[in-house]
Amino acid sequence: MHRFLLFLVLGLCFSGCQPDDIRFDDNPVPHYEGVPTVIVDAYLTRAYIDLIGREPLPGEMEQDRAALRAGDLDLAARLALVDRLMGGDENHQVFCPDCASPIYSTSSRDDWKSYNVRVGPLRQRAELRPKLQLWHRSSQAWTGALGEVEQMDKQ
Repeated sequence: MHRFLLFLVLGLCFSGCQPDDIRFDDNPVPHYEGVPTVIVDAYLTRAYIDLIGREPLPGEMEQDRAALRAGDLDLAARLALVDRLMGGDENHQVFCPDCASPIYSTSSRDDWKSYNVRVGPLRQRAELRPKLQLWHRSSQAWTGALGEVEQMDKQ
């Protein structure tokens, strides 16, 4: 009996907890000139992280900031950004024609081309040095000291 009353009380409490839809009809988005660049960059970074799980690259940040500026931060410009991020870029993977090992992948974008090279199957892997480290801001402090960690040639 107590369980029934508990569920009844909880059901009544939560059934009336619908949030009100609050709208301000006379609250326009400020013109871009009135919004500091740091706020726009924070918006872009948050959109990238929330929608595709990473921070924007420098070229992406500049391109999207310019697009929002051109659209005066209006709803259509922001929705275009969200649609583009949610749609994602087409990804192309290239495989070895002999053994079918993955060699690299790249996006179909022309404005910011990046290649993700799978160095394992390549003979020249010792010659391929990284040129850019992404997401360094969120890396752990110990990643800079990996040379000090004990190394084993095999498992």
